[in-house]
Formats: sequence, C-alpha cells, structure tokens
Amino acid sequence: MNVLDVALLERLNAIITEWDYADAGATGVAETRTVQSIVLPADYSQRLFGSGGLVPRFGPETRGGGLHSPIYVYRWDNTRETLDRLRDHDGSPFDGILVEYTDPVNGGAVVPTMSFRAQLLRPGETTRTHRHTTNAVYCALEGQGVTEVGPAGVDAAELAWHQNDVFIVRAWTWHRHVNTSAADVVLYSVSDDQKLGVYLEQERSASGEITPVVPWPATPPGIPRAQLTAAPPPTTEKAP
Repeated sequence: MNVLDVALLERLNAIITEWDYADAGATGVAETRTVQSIVLPADYSQRLFGSGGLVPRFGPETRGGGLHSPIYVYRWDNTRETLDRLRDHDGSPFDGILVEYTDPVNGGAVVPTMSFRAQLLRPGETTRTHRHTTNAVYCALEGQGVTEVGPAGVDAAELAWHQNDVFIVRAWTWHRHVNTSAADVVLYSVSDDQKLGVYLEQERSASGEITPVVPWPATPPGIPRAQLTAAPPPTTEKAP
C-alpha cells in the first residue's frame, strides 16, 4: 500500500520532477544516475533512531534536522509487538488500541502532510460512533469486520472488509468500526490529521445527541492528539 500526498501538492502547484539526477556515490565524483547510490548499510536509520526515547548525539542525528522522520523504514514486527503489549489497556472508545508512527527526534508526524497509524480491535470489539475533520485511508492488515459509515438507520452504509482490503472514511462522516470475528483485527491508516490546526471531533450517541470530543480550534499544528488540553464542559445538540 503506497500513499502519497500528490493530490495536495498538485493543488498547491508544488510538483517538481527532475530528470538529471546525479550523486557522487562511493567514488566522490558526481555522475548522472538513474538510481541513488547505496552508501550506507542496511537498517542504518533503524539502528540510529529506532530506540524509543533515545537519539544519537555524535553526528549522524543531523539527518533528523529536516521536515521528515530520519527513520526510513518502520518495521511491522515492532508495531505489532507494541499493539499486543497494549492490548490489556482500555484504549480509545473510538479507535481501540491506537498507535501513531512518529519522528523520533521531535515526536511529530513522520511527514509534514500526513499521519500514519495502526490500531488493534480485539475480538468482538465495537467502537463508538464519531466524526472528525480529517480524511482517512484504511488497510486491513489482519482479521475481518465492518465499518459503519453515515448516520444510523437506513442511510448508513456498511463497508465489510477482510485482510488486504482498502477503504476510505471521508472527513466529517459518522463512522464506527466493528470486529465481527473471534480474532484480532489490525487496521493501518493514513490521514491528513490536524496539520492545519483546525481539528474537530464529535461523538454521536444512540439517541442522536452530539457531544464534542475534541473542540475546535483545539491545538496548533503538529501537536499530537494525546497532548491536547482538557476540553471545556461538553454541550450537546440534537443531530439533524
């Protein structure tokens, strides 16, 4: 599954294609090439930046000075182990056990325009219905289930999925996930979450009451959702 921000950058007229790429490679002499030269050992970024809470301070950490994470590959085995280690926690009522891939240098998103996450839904788990001002693309990595999209009742759509299926939940659309099996479900997702500092999230009860989960405007860009300050006392409204 390959997710790019090309559509956004096209709208910003920021797409640039270079056809005369050159690098010095291992020889020190710049030459035009069709692929980049391999100058570092395999797993270089993982060895330097892959230990949580620890960042090297002897020179190579300068790779982490840009807008993107210095880790080029986030190994799935590590993610799955983390999800399993957290499975006994209550988790989010809207997303189950949810983790986000982050830049180890500053704790921010992996790239400036998108957030990458993985979540575990335990056997039979059903999340609560909510909506938010972000789009999300999901890929089912394990298990099977249903995502109910839209208002409850006859207008709701059921997106049934199983391993390797891809589905989308558009911004400001009511939805909830249902693990319909007796095994774990693991979903991988990519979203444009909170990048402009206008994130808003609401919950909808079975009776139709709408309650703010994260009020708007909640936080400046780049601040993880977990660091949001406490919301003011919630107000409710009847759904249309």
